[in-house]
Amino acid sequence: MSKKETEKKSFLIYYDNEVIVCRLSDDEAGKLFKALFPYGKENIKPDFNNSPALAMAFDILSMAIDRDKEKYIKRCETNRKNINKRWNENNTTEYERIQTNTKDTDKDMDKDMDMDKDIKKKDTKVSKEKAKRFIPPTIEEVKAYCKEKAYNVDANRFVDFYESKGWMVGKNKMKDWKAAVRTWARKDMKVDIKLQNQERKVKQTGFSNFQERNYGNMSDLEKKMLGL
Repeated sequence: MSKKETEKKSFLIYYDNEVIVCRLSDDEAGKLFKALFPYGKENIKPDFNNSPALAMAFDILSMAIDRDKEKYIKRCETNRKNINKRWNENNTTEYERIQTNTKDTDKDMDKDMDMDKDIKKKDTKVSKEKAKRFIPPTIEEVKAYCKEKAYNVDANRFVDFYESKGWMVGKNKMKDWKAAVRTWARKDMKVDIKLQNQERKVKQTGFSNFQERNYGNMSDLEKKMLGL
């Protein structure tokens, strides 16, 4: 089968790729989309060495294109073999050949559908695993979340602290930065309460807590002092 006969006329963009593409800027996404056409038609790869994010996104989308192209070529080859086999059988009538052709085609379609389902399951599993991967937040994201929850948390200090630790919580990799913000806010609240209690104790031990003495009638006290 010639290359032209097996040449695919299109390529697919899967919804699973939305997470990757949306993290790119509009300019980067445009460059990525344009690069897919020459790759799909002539296998020409772009030069994204200066942009790791673009290179990673292109690798993921190009692998999907390669996988679909390979599946398409196999399907074409299988159909070609089936057609040759059916029409080369001399002991069957035209009607029998048509009936056999229809049954075999249905079987091939069923097999292709099963293959598509298996591939889709694998792609969905990979996508779910990628979705579970921790992505460190930006300072603006932390600020927005603290504003939404009314947390008095210094977003810059929070991000700097966990970046210095490689986004580790103890010995484990952080899984939910929002949960870490909530824990941070609770700790700050406990510190504030502790300081307030200390200030209250200081006020209670000051001069303001002395009780005034009751000297009774001042005129009687003066007479006693003068010996009257």
